Amino acid sequence: MKKIIFLMLTLSMLFCLVPSASAASDEANEAAEALYDLGLFKGTGTNPDGTPIFDLDKTPTRNQAVIMLVRLLGKEEDALAGEWELPFTDVAKGSTAYPYIGYAYANGLTSGTTTTTYSGTAPIKANQYITFVLRALGYESGKDFQVGTAYLLSDQLGITDGEYVNATTSFTRGDVAKISLAAHNTTDLSLAIAKEKFVAYLTTPQYTKEQIDQWVAQGLTVEQWAEKIKVPADAVQLLNAINYREELYNDNVCFFDDKTKVNWIGIWNAQEVFAHRSGNCGGTSNIINFLLSGDFDDQGYVESTSANGGHIFNYFVSDGIYVFCDFVGIPGSAGFGNGRTYAADTHEYISRVTSSPQEFGDWYLNDGYFSHEFDDFNSEGYLYHLFMYSCDGAKLPKGFIDGSEPTKFNNFVNNILPKSNEDDYIIFYEREGYPLRFLPLPAPQNLPAEIL
Repeated sequence: MKKIIFLMLTLSMLFCLVPSASAASDEANEAAEALYDLGLFKGTGTNPDGTPIFDLDKTPTRNQAVIMLVRLLGKEEDALAGEWELPFTDVAKGSTAYPYIGYAYANGLTSGTTTTTYSGTAPIKANQYITFVLRALGYESGKDFQVGTAYLLSDQLGITDGEYVNATTSFTRGDVAKISLAAHNTTDLSLAIAKEKFVAYLTTPQYTKEQIDQWVAQGLTVEQWAEKIKVPADAVQLLNAINYREELYNDNVCFFDDKTKVNWIGIWNAQEVFAHRSGNCGGTSNIINFLLSGDFDDQGYVESTSANGGHIFNYFVSDGIYVFCDFVGIPGSAGFGNGRTYAADTHEYISRVTSSPQEFGDWYLNDGYFSHEFDDFNSEGYLYHLFMYSCDGAKLPKGFIDGSEPTKFNNFVNNILPKSNEDDYIIFYEREGYPLRFLPLPAPQNLPAEIL
């Protein structure tokens, strides 16, 4: 699956050239005007009647194109704030283009004309600019396309339409406008923009640390906090402020007849988790869900059951974009899945951003948490179930148990997890012999009443 570099078209196309009469095509003018109306394309001046002058017949340079590309990505601030080291002897530190070339080079978006030269004042060719755009969309040169024939992929994507071939010698600002607008209108680009905006919203605090600390000192209830908090970034701020810990405590321990210890099965609801300032993955997911109840188009939980137990984490949906968040175990961390690790960093908890639930399920099984071991019987990641369901602030189901014995496992799941409607659940994976049932049955007598 190709990686998509998230794009935000906060572009202010520069190329401040001397105004001249334009003989550009109607298509180029329309593209420039459309981008101008979107606030994405600036003219080089204005006519007496106040309309912009676009200078669409002028030829852009490599420097101008890379500056435009970085702005196209919405990364101008990052470029200007970065400390870049370049191998190009013809790009002077302190020059206007240096930070933009530095950012683009560091992120694999551009390269030099040789190992030591960038040739920034040279005119940019059609295939070079198309290469910039394709890389920005997440395609890899040398793998997904060849630089010399970049137009073949852009034709396939509908960004271009056969007008840029190897023999193309003229490439103007008008061409830049046409390609940029077509790229803006592609599904990948529009989706990438939507994803980037949603992630930015989720990870940007709406309150300062001082405000959070002040309300903590006032002793607000979890219900009062839920009225204030609208984004995960502030939920994380709150958990930090109250010294919340991802820990397992004695109240969560029970024993079966065979004395098998199951120390993660009980899950506190949001009120109890808030009172204890502590909880396992289910309790933590629940308090996050409770705090953010009603703030999204949809929200709920993803649950997995594996040989070493189970795991629960959150998802949120807005305008068809799904963001999966794990506030307990970060992939690759020592504490993943055992309730020990707390994702305190405001961006660390974003596990995956997708445009559909199934895209997440495919990633989870093929590239995600247990991809290397989910079908290995001798692995702790040996997976039994993976499913998700909508749940807006409600109390979580109870939990799962190690599935080392199918009969005990299925009896436990059937009794502990009453499911009222199978249609409410999206099942990504269900191992043969371990069916996930959806009808409530009487609770087994050997489990402590407090966890049922």
